[in-house]
Amino acid sequence: MDIYENIIIGNFLFGAGIAMGRCSGAEGVPLSVNLLQQTPLDHGAGDVLVRGSRVLRLLEFKRFRSDTVKEASKLVHLKRALSYEGVAHLKELSRAVHWYLESDVSDKVINLRIVPYLYFNDRKLSGPNLEQFIHGMIAEAISAGEDRSDLHTEYLDLVAKCQGAPKGGSGALIVSIDGNR
Repeated sequence: MDIYENIIIGNFLFGAGIAMGRCSGAEGVPLSVNLLQQTPLDHGAGDVLVRGSRVLRLLEFKRFRSDTVKEASKLVHLKRALSYEGVAHLKELSRAVHWYLESDVSDKVINLRIVPYLYFNDRKLSGPNLEQFIHGMIAEAISAGEDRSDLHTEYLDLVAKCQGAPKGGSGALIVSIDGNR
């Protein structure tokens, strides 16, 4: 049985909603979730954007056996863009906010590998499980940290500019709501 990205995305969204509901202090925290993938037939990135004033997650959902040529091309462009002097400060932010979630089914068990997008092609790396990932994101969203929305916007602009190749580009409408705008 094929496990399409939308199944994993649905579980992520459901888990994030449950985690937000259970966290004390989460009431009143503006957090927008934008589902950018529409159907399992979409061969583009299965993207979700989670954004608030203190948290940003740009999530790329892929199946293990999917065509990674497009993703490899996007990765080259992103790494090149992050190497320029004027935006090099965004590389650390990229590691924290831009993630690759890869699903695979073996022996009727769904395995999920979660790593920073910059390192998705390093098969030796593995990160948190889905529950840990969601709880870390929610904890960051409700923490008393500083508003980072300007830095998040700068990173999203960079990603949009460097991912615009004809084969790797995609269009989407992103609505972001926070306490300031």
